[in-house]
Amino acid sequence: ANSEGWNEYQQKMLNTDAVDFIKKQDERIKDRGINFSTKMYFRIMFTAPFILGIVFFFVLDGSYMCLLCAALGLVLPEFFLYIITNNSKKKFDERFAKSLKQLSSSLRAGMSIVQAVDDVANCTLLHDSMRKKYAQISSDIMMGITVGEAFRRFADGTGSPDAQDVAIALDVQNEVGGHEAEVVQEIADNIHERIMTRQEIKSIFSSTTSMVWIMDFIPIGVILFFSITNKSYVDVFFGNYIYTGILVGMIIMMIIG
Repeated sequence: ANSEGWNEYQQKMLNTDAVDFIKKQDERIKDRGINFSTKMYFRIMFTAPFILGIVFFFVLDGSYMCLLCAALGLVLPEFFLYIITNNSKKKFDERFAKSLKQLSSSLRAGMSIVQAVDDVANCTLLHDSMRKKYAQISSDIMMGITVGEAFRRFADGTGSPDAQDVAIALDVQNEVGGHEAEVVQEIADNIHERIMTRQEIKSIFSSTTSMVWIMDFIPIGVILFFSITNKSYVDVFFGNYIYTGILVGMIIMMIIG
């Protein structure tokens, strides 16, 4: 009876931990605001190791390396999440910079804050996703919410540090006073210039980043190459647990960077 009770307790704790892990992953993915579902994340996590293990089992003729290749499948969801998040962030920065430029131009034309935000929301030159966000800002302002609070909601929804800076600057302006349109215009110009400068810096170092990625994966490629062409060079790592641990450690350090 005690054994059955302990087994039930362990199963309950296991189920609770699994549910908590899934919820945390779901929240983490949703917070990034990307087109990547939690279901897809776990599908890749559970299927990739089997697919890679089976493929490399036949490619490597049953070598133990197929187990390491299968283990690499567990990190594939994080790899895809990293790539999609970076790509989404880059696109958002570009679209947000364009929207700030349009907002500043509308304010220079003599429009009020409400009119300028509405003009950005209706600008066909901007991406639909950004236009929808500005339409929500316009709707919030029309409902009586302050400009600072409306932009804060926008910033909270996007998670962008640049959008947070705009909201903070508007809050400060609301405290100290001043012409709101001029303040918004100045903020928009400054944030736009900062985003463009950051994009230029990333472009300069993009080749270096690519080279780092290539250098990180060359050792893994070399190991796989020798596993196929001459297994004796790799089999030495599976002679005892110490060598296997060293190999696994090297691969993990290469992945982590």
